[in-house]
Amino acid sequence: MSPKVKIYIETDIHGPRARGGKYMYLMEAIRNGKPETRFGSGEGCENENGLVIRALCEAMGRLRKNCSVIVITECNAVRSTLQNDWIRQWQASGWKNAKGKPVSHREAWEQLSGRMEGQEITVEDGKEHSYKSWMQSQMQREWKGAKGK
Repeated sequence: MSPKVKIYIETDIHGPRARGGKYMYLMEAIRNGKPETRFGSGEGCENENGLVIRALCEAMGRLRKNCSVIVITECNAVRSTLQNDWIRQWQASGWKNAKGKPVSHREAWEQLSGRMEGQEITVEDGKEHSYKSWMQSQMQREWKGAKGK
């Protein structure tokens, strides 16, 4: 049985409008019989989708072996892409979406696609999860700290 890893993703912006925002991911797994968590954060001048893809790509890059990965995010676009295996369809169509237009955040999706190789991915809605309020307050503290510098 492959190890199970949960990746929780939060952003401080929502929606398609591009603007500066922060993201945070938290990884949860059982290692040597004990629960472990790891987290990371960052910022960018993107919309919610771009920040979530970036966070997920960063988290997936930390995996050292094949796992059963559960991605927990509120971002509908990213959830739909992973659930419907659109990445594979985009690759086959030369990175064009169903309307024949270039896929947004193509480079990030390509990088994520490589990091997903061999992983078993499932997705859950992140509207309510046990780390949500901690992650949101942590991002606010980091944001305030960055502004004060």
